[in-house]
Amino acid sequence: MDQLDHGHDTAWRESHPDLERLRRARRLRPGPFGFCQEIGPDAAAFARLSESVPLRSDLDFLLSTGSPAGRLYAAILLREVDPVGAQSVLAHLAGDPSRVVCDLPCSCTIVMTNVGAVARWLQAHAGSGFPAGAPETDREWMGELGSRRSDETDPPGENP
Repeated sequence: MDQLDHGHDTAWRESHPDLERLRRARRLRPGPFGFCQEIGPDAAAFARLSESVPLRSDLDFLLSTGSPAGRLYAAILLREVDPVGAQSVLAHLAGDPSRVVCDLPCSCTIVMTNVGAVARWLQAHAGSGFPAGAPETDREWMGELGSRRSDETDPPGENP
């Protein structure tokens, strides 16, 4: 993943810090999260990119080299640039079993799921940006991976 290709080198990384941050993102956090509605560095980068709308070629690069969360960020941003192309990308990502942690915006819910489940949810909520709210049922996203609120703790001796 760290190997840059398609002509994207160190100069590209330095001139696209927000895309590079999302490319390496470890979790999907597209908006304010938690009791204090914290906006972390990934959410801030996502917000700036949502306003500036990156080039399709940069989003394609993010899709091909990004972390699981990075690929989802790219697909969400692509909805602004090319809604039809975004649906095609989401259809492709719908089969991706890579695990991803998603902090649902405007909530205290952390969902451990996979790229495919998030992609299917995004497909079902056509439009731009990240849909408001959360999946209607836990099973839409979680399957066997589980979910927890950020204020929950593990019982002694257990670490799911």
